[in-house]
Amino acid sequence: MDGTKTILPRTEGLLEDIELEIEALNLALQLGVDHAEAILRTELGSAVSKMTSKELRRDLMLLAKNNPALFISTSIFGYFFSTLVTSILLFRVVGRYRWAMCLIIGLIVTGLLYFIFRFAVYVPFPKGLVWDL
Repeated sequence: MDGTKTILPRTEGLLEDIELEIEALNLALQLGVDHAEAILRTELGSAVSKMTSKELRRDLMLLAKNNPALFISTSIFGYFFSTLVTSILLFRVVGRYRWAMCLIIGLIVTGLLYFIFRFAVYVPFPKGLVWDL
């Protein structure tokens, strides 16, 4: 052996994942009920209207734990920005489109989803903490 430490593949990045999860859970604890309801409405739909505040808090914590990157992004930047960035990156990485085309398609997809859910289904999306400043 040359004295270097070998990291097992299954533990690589584990610390970063745990730190991200903790950050998301801490953010979930700080959010008010209205903001929590808006975030959960994007995941659970109209079922959120029938939930108690304890059920909202529980499901918010589960969302933060199970998908911390999405939770943090949506909580801080809101639906529109988070969806736009995610779709642009997906079109770039998966579709291998040029950046300009990714931006155009991302804006169209995000805009269509926003208008469908906001005006056809009447689901309000979270604006994010940035927009509340």
